[in-house]
Amino acid sequence: MKTTIGALKSAIKKALKAVETSSCAIQAQNDKLTIVAASAQGSIMIDVPVEGPVTACSAVINAKQVGAILGGVADAVDCKIKADNGIVLSFGGSRIKLTQPFEDTVSDMFGVSLQGERIRAFETKGKDFSLLMDGPIQYAAKSDVRYYLVGVQAICDGGLLRLTGTNGTKLCTAKSGIAAHAMMKPCIFPFSVAEAVRAVFDADEDFVVEQIGEQSNMRILLRSERVQWITSSIAGVYPDWRRVLPRSERVGLVVLGRDAIVSALWRVMAASDEAFAQIVFAPNGVQILSVDGQQREEFQVDLAIRKTVRIGVTGKLLAEAIEAVETPTFELALDGNDETAKFVITPVEATISDWLGICMPARI
Repeated sequence: MKTTIGALKSAIKKALKAVETSSCAIQAQNDKLTIVAASAQGSIMIDVPVEGPVTACSAVINAKQVGAILGGVADAVDCKIKADNGIVLSFGGSRIKLTQPFEDTVSDMFGVSLQGERIRAFETKGKDFSLLMDGPIQYAAKSDVRYYLVGVQAICDGGLLRLTGTNGTKLCTAKSGIAAHAMMKPCIFPFSVAEAVRAVFDADEDFVVEQIGEQSNMRILLRSERVQWITSSIAGVYPDWRRVLPRSERVGLVVLGRDAIVSALWRVMAASDEAFAQIVFAPNGVQILSVDGQQREEFQVDLAIRKTVRIGVTGKLLAEAIEAVETPTFELALDGNDETAKFVITPVEATISDWLGICMPARI
């Protein structure tokens, strides 16, 4: 039997990324060739296209062998797979013998994990889900003692999927045209899973997300024609993020260039060697100032604002919040007219119309 080295490498990369591990296994049975990986993060099985008769065999691919397979051989090169007291992979001028036996506990884990009530939460394409996830994942905490923040919440909102991410200081919530089942339960995708979805599912690949079991012990199954990936939802109560949403009337609403504002923030922080900055909303435009006022970046534009408002901010957090916007221009506004007002960030002419970012001010 044979495949291409590109198809084999792609499946290995996807599997390792999905469950955050450095080794995996290859298994041939029932006319299929499958890459299997498992860790505390979850389990995944990815089918690899294969030609010729499939001989039942299996073996572990250790981290060193993974590195050899992922080397610089062109993707189109054929990879021959032979059962020989393990598995022998032959491609280009390389011959890799896999001798470590694979004890298939993953299939049993799948069997146990798939028991319980199942809800088909939503179905989507890789590119649509990734686009919806882009903002919330960048606002979510990467590590936090509040473990429920290290993930992205998914809910059914009026029949559509809404994703929300926050680290307690900034928050992004987004809803698009992905239909969600009315019985879908609120759940929290672990950060590693939310981040890996783009790598695992191709842009035009259809996949289904199912919820299994009770909310306190929920498993999430992501599956397509070639992928079976199961992980646990983060158990915990997500913050009531709706209570921090801005009021409908916003102060100092202005359209700005995303990259220009982000660059200005970084320049001011670098020149002043400070983590904080001041954002000034005035009738004649927006200014970014260092804490001592010595560094200044100005963006002149007429604002419908009665008085000048000066707000402190952690520069890195605001820069990251603005960078997450998918469009070259965005709307920046304040939720109030004093130094405690939140920054409100929305894209201009975005693919996802219901997208909102919030960044909290800082006392300086």
